[in-house]
Amino acid sequence: MKDLYTFSKSAWHVRLFKWIYKTDPTKTFKTMCPYFWSLVVTMIVLPLILVIKLFGKAGTKLLSKLESYKRDKWESDKVLFLDRCSKELTEEQAYKIWKTKCWDRYYYYLDYNVEQSIRDKYNNYRYYLNDQKKVKKEKITEIKESKYFMYLAYIISAVVISTVLYVLYYLVSMIEFTPIDWEFVGVSTLLILGAIVIVFSVIGIWNYVVIPLSKRISCMECKLCQYGIGSYILSVLKFIWRGIVIICDMIYMTYKQACPRITWKNEQ
Repeated sequence: MKDLYTFSKSAWHVRLFKWIYKTDPTKTFKTMCPYFWSLVVTMIVLPLILVIKLFGKAGTKLLSKLESYKRDKWESDKVLFLDRCSKELTEEQAYKIWKTKCWDRYYYYLDYNVEQSIRDKYNNYRYYLNDQKKVKKEKITEIKESKYFMYLAYIISAVVISTVLYVLYYLVSMIEFTPIDWEFVGVSTLLILGAIVIVFSVIGIWNYVVIPLSKRISCMECKLCQYGIGSYILSVLKFIWRGIVIICDMIYMTYKQACPRITWKNEQ
């Protein structure tokens, strides 16, 4: 949908957010992911929120703290990360910092020289670890090339395989097999086939009945539309449809770790 993430600054969810948390989402949220999931959590725990709001300013202050906790923690972690990186680091410390999740989140806040220094130390320590692995691999290869190692490996393998086969045989012999309940299998198969038929029927009705019919009606004179009832019903359906599209798209965007930007517009 065009302008899917374009919202009015006076939309109902904006006013709800301001009333509950005393926070202006149009200034706090620039991307949709945190705003969407904050609204989802808000709607889920709305009865509890209403109870807390009964405590007046104290309740509102508590809700505001809870809502901003994640953002405050993100900012606090960023400060700690930048402070840690600004110190003189060994190559091992730089390697460990680069491997943390904090590096992916905050590295672009670092000064260029600091970031480059950590990257160089990380690469140096990585080369050192690779050299150590090569040394260990060479030692293991020397052991494997020994003829005594080959005989010992064959004996151990034979013992392990024999033990596993015996345990499997023993476990299978303990199972008392019962006759197959063909009636249950038949009912389960019918239920699965029925579910498949229903799903494809709904898809078919939507694609070949609902959509063509809606297109045809849109080109016809509608008496309900003359009284404004049709436009009201249509706006409700559009609202519901847009909500469904946003929910599906946000689940997909969260999975892809790609958060769309929000466009806030003034009410015309």
